[in-house]
Amino acid sequence: MLSFGIKQKDIGGVKIDLIKACAKNSRQAQEDLYRYFFPKLLPMIKRYTRDEDEILSIYNDGMLRVFTKIKLYSFTGNFEAWVKKVVFNSLSNYFRKRNTEARYQQLEHINPGSSANILSGMYYSDLVKLLDIIPRRSSVIFKMYTIEGFSHKEISEKLGISVGTSKWHVFKAKEELMNSIELNKDSYE
Repeated sequence: MLSFGIKQKDIGGVKIDLIKACAKNSRQAQEDLYRYFFPKLLPMIKRYTRDEDEILSIYNDGMLRVFTKIKLYSFTGNFEAWVKKVVFNSLSNYFRKRNTEARYQQLEHINPGSSANILSGMYYSDLVKLLDIIPRRSSVIFKMYTIEGFSHKEISEKLGISVGTSKWHVFKAKEELMNSIELNKDSYE
Protein backbone atom coordinates (compact mmCIF):
# COMPACT_ATOMS: atom_id res chain seq x y z
CA MET A 1 0.00 0.00 0.00
CA LEU A 2 2.73 2.45 0.92
CA SER A 3 4.76 3.33 -2.14
CA PHE A 4 8.00 3.85 -0.21
CA GLY A 5 9.82 0.48 -0.40
CA ILE A 6 9.76 -2.45 1.98
CA LYS A 7 13.45 -2.63 2.96
CA GLN A 8 13.52 0.83 4.53
CA LYS A 9 13.73 1.27 8.28
CA ASP A 10 10.38 2.01 9.92
CA ILE A 11 9.12 3.62 13.11
CA GLY A 12 5.88 2.18 14.43
CA GLY A 13 5.02 0.52 11.12
CA VAL A 14 5.67 3.64 9.03
CA LYS A 15 8.73 4.06 6.81
CA ILE A 16 11.10 6.86 7.76
CA ASP A 17 11.29 8.04 4.13
CA LEU A 18 7.50 8.36 4.08
CA ILE A 19 7.56 10.53 7.20
CA LYS A 20 10.33 12.70 5.73
CA ALA A 21 8.43 13.03 2.44
CA CYS A 22 5.34 14.15 4.34
CA ALA A 23 7.46 16.74 6.14
CA LYS A 24 8.43 18.05 2.69
CA ASN A 25 4.73 18.31 1.75
CA SER A 26 4.75 15.45 -0.77
CA ARG A 27 1.07 15.02 -1.66
CA GLN A 28 1.58 11.36 -2.59
CA ALA A 29 3.30 10.63 0.73
CA GLN A 30 0.55 12.46 2.62
CA GLU A 31 -2.12 10.45 0.80
CA ASP A 32 -0.27 7.22 1.57
CA LEU A 33 -0.04 8.13 5.25
CA TYR A 34 -3.69 9.23 5.31
CA ARG A 35 -4.80 5.89 3.80
CA TYR A 36 -2.49 3.91 6.08
CA PHE A 37 -3.94 5.39 9.28
CA PHE A 38 -7.59 5.59 8.19
CA PRO A 39 -8.55 2.02 9.24
CA LYS A 40 -6.39 2.26 12.36
CA LEU A 41 -7.86 5.50 13.73
CA LEU A 42 -11.49 5.20 12.67
CA PRO A 43 -12.43 2.83 15.52
CA MET A 44 -10.99 5.29 18.06
CA ILE A 45 -13.10 8.14 16.64
CA LYS A 46 -16.23 5.96 16.35
CA ARG A 47 -16.14 5.41 20.11
CA TYR A 48 -17.07 9.06 20.54
CA THR A 49 -19.51 9.74 17.70
CA ARG A 50 -21.83 7.79 15.42
CA ASP A 51 -22.27 10.56 12.85
CA GLU A 52 -20.33 9.68 9.67
CA ASP A 53 -19.84 13.35 8.73
CA GLU A 54 -18.40 14.11 12.17
CA ILE A 55 -16.13 11.06 11.98
CA LEU A 56 -14.66 12.17 8.66
CA SER A 57 -14.40 15.78 9.77
CA ILE A 58 -12.54 14.80 12.95
CA TYR A 59 -10.22 12.42 11.06
CA ASN A 60 -9.49 15.00 8.35
CA ASP A 61 -8.80 17.70 10.93
CA GLY A 62 -6.58 15.33 12.90
CA MET A 63 -4.56 14.30 9.86
CA LEU A 64 -4.22 17.94 8.79
CA ARG A 65 -2.72 18.61 12.22
CA VAL A 66 -0.41 15.61 11.75
CA PHE A 67 0.80 17.01 8.42
CA THR A 68 1.33 20.51 9.82
CA LYS A 69 3.15 19.21 12.92
CA ILE A 70 5.08 16.35 11.31
CA LYS A 71 8.24 18.47 11.16
CA LEU A 72 8.15 18.50 14.97
CA TYR A 73 8.34 14.69 15.13
CA SER A 74 11.85 13.83 16.38
CA PHE A 75 12.04 10.22 15.06
CA THR A 76 12.21 8.91 18.60
CA GLY A 77 9.43 6.76 19.94
CA ASN A 78 6.60 5.12 18.09
CA PHE A 79 5.33 7.23 15.18
CA GLU A 80 1.93 5.53 15.18
CA ALA A 81 1.45 6.45 18.85
CA TRP A 82 2.44 10.05 18.05
CA VAL A 83 -0.13 10.21 15.23
CA LYS A 84 -2.83 8.71 17.47
CA LYS A 85 -2.07 11.32 20.14
CA VAL A 86 -2.33 14.20 17.63
CA VAL A 87 -5.61 12.86 16.21
CA PHE A 88 -7.02 12.24 19.69
CA ASN A 89 -6.16 15.81 20.68
CA SER A 90 -8.02 16.96 17.57
CA LEU A 91 -10.99 14.80 18.63
CA SER A 92 -10.91 16.31 22.12
CA ASN A 93 -10.77 19.83 20.71
CA TYR A 94 -13.74 19.11 18.46
CA PHE A 95 -15.92 18.07 21.40
CA ARG A 96 -14.56 20.83 23.62
CA LYS A 97 -15.71 23.40 21.04
CA ARG A 98 -19.13 21.75 20.80
CA ASN A 99 -19.48 21.52 24.58
CA THR A 100 -20.99 24.98 24.77
CA GLU A 101 -23.63 23.99 22.21
CA ALA A 102 -24.83 20.89 24.06
CA ARG A 103 -28.26 20.91 25.65
CA TYR A 104 -29.50 18.20 27.99
CA GLN A 105 -32.92 17.47 29.39
CA GLN A 106 -33.44 17.14 33.11
CA LEU A 107 -34.92 13.81 34.06
CA GLU A 108 -37.10 12.97 37.01
CA HIS A 109 -35.47 10.92 39.73
CA ILE A 110 -36.00 7.16 39.35
CA ASN A 111 -35.31 4.18 41.56
CA PRO A 112 -32.37 2.43 39.87
CA GLY A 113 -32.64 -0.66 42.09
CA SER A 114 -35.91 -1.75 40.49
CA SER A 115 -34.23 -2.81 37.25
CA ALA A 116 -31.17 -4.52 38.68
CA ASN A 117 -32.40 -8.05 37.98
CA ILE A 118 -33.12 -7.16 34.35
CA LEU A 119 -29.50 -6.13 33.78
CA SER A 120 -28.35 -9.69 34.36
CA GLY A 121 -30.42 -10.85 31.38
CA MET A 122 -29.08 -8.22 29.00
CA TYR A 123 -26.36 -8.72 26.45
CA TYR A 124 -23.57 -6.23 25.80
CA SER A 125 -25.14 -5.46 22.39
CA ASP A 126 -28.41 -4.52 24.13
CA LEU A 127 -26.55 -2.05 26.33
CA VAL A 128 -24.76 -0.52 23.35
CA LYS A 129 -28.11 -0.07 21.56
CA LEU A 130 -29.49 1.67 24.63
CA LEU A 131 -26.52 4.03 24.64
CA ASP A 132 -27.62 5.21 21.19
CA ILE A 133 -30.78 6.77 22.62
CA ILE A 134 -29.14 8.92 25.31
CA PRO A 135 -27.55 12.27 24.46
CA ARG A 136 -24.25 11.80 22.62
CA ARG A 137 -22.10 13.68 25.13
CA SER A 138 -23.44 11.65 28.07
CA SER A 139 -23.01 8.46 26.07
CA VAL A 140 -19.37 9.28 25.24
CA ILE A 141 -18.51 10.09 28.85
CA PHE A 142 -20.39 7.03 30.14
CA LYS A 143 -18.44 4.79 27.72
CA MET A 144 -15.13 6.40 28.70
CA TYR A 145 -15.86 5.89 32.40
CA THR A 146 -17.57 2.49 32.51
CA ILE A 147 -16.25 0.66 29.45
CA GLU A 148 -12.81 2.16 28.83
CA GLY A 149 -11.98 2.68 32.51
CA PHE A 150 -11.00 6.36 32.46
CA SER A 151 -11.25 8.18 35.78
CA HIS A 152 -13.38 11.32 36.04
CA LYS A 153 -10.16 13.34 36.31
CA GLU A 154 -8.79 11.82 33.08
CA ILE A 155 -12.10 12.43 31.29
CA SER A 156 -12.15 16.04 32.46
CA GLU A 157 -8.62 16.60 31.16
CA LYS A 158 -9.23 14.90 27.80
CA LEU A 159 -12.55 16.64 27.08
CA GLY A 160 -11.89 19.99 28.75
CA ILE A 161 -14.72 19.71 31.28
CA SER A 162 -14.80 19.72 35.06
CA VAL A 163 -14.71 16.52 37.14
CA GLY A 164 -18.19 17.38 38.41
CA THR A 165 -19.53 17.64 34.86
CA SER A 166 -18.06 14.23 34.06
CA LYS A 167 -19.76 12.73 37.13
CA TRP A 168 -23.03 14.41 36.20
CA HIS A 169 -22.96 12.94 32.67
CA VAL A 170 -22.29 9.43 34.03
CA PHE A 171 -25.13 9.83 36.54
CA LYS A 172 -27.53 11.10 33.86
CA ALA A 173 -26.53 8.34 31.45
CA LYS A 174 -27.18 5.70 34.14
CA GLU A 175 -30.49 7.33 34.96
CA GLU A 176 -31.61 7.33 31.32
CA LEU A 177 -30.42 3.77 30.80
CA MET A 178 -32.40 2.61 33.82
CA ASN A 179 -35.47 4.48 32.51
CA SER A 180 -35.13 2.77 29.15
CA ILE A 181 -34.64 -0.62 30.76
CA GLU A 182 -37.68 -0.09 32.98
CA LEU A 183 -39.82 0.93 30.00
CA ASN A 184 -38.67 -2.06 27.92
CA LYS A 185 -38.17 -4.61 30.68
CA ASP A 186 -40.41 -7.19 29.02
CA SER A 187 -38.02 -7.49 26.08
CA TYR A 188 -35.03 -8.15 28.36
CA GLU A 189 -36.57 -10.67 30.76
